[in-house]
Amino acid sequence: MEPRVELLAQKTIIGKRMRMSFANNKTGELWRGFMPRRKEIHNNIDSNLYSIEVYGSSYFDNYDPNTEFEKWAGVEVTDFETIPMEMETITIPSGLYAIFIYRGLASAAEQTYQYIFRT
Repeated sequence: MEPRVELLAQKTIIGKRMRMSFANNKTGELWRGFMPRRKEIHNNIDSNLYSIEVYGSSYFDNYDPNTEFEKWAGVEVTDFETIPMEMETITIPSGLYAIFIYRGLASAAEQTYQYIFRT
């Protein structure tokens, strides 16, 4: 699996977030809470869905699968003027990113994560 490296412009995202760990993965719960409500977001840029993970600055210093991080389910929007109830915003700063495309069940993604974090 080779990542695609791109210089990306800033992205503004509206969605839902949840704290979880790899040992206590709540990805399914997060997306089940977001998907029925995604049509409440009216200023989408496109139909792409974003799964975003935000780790603390020392998260990988002493990796522990029980350490929590923040995970988002969302869509890119033109602005933050209208935010549906119980949804939040996150801005992804512009910069150089490695993009990994994974298609499949979240329960089968461990091998992809192993590659990303270890290689």
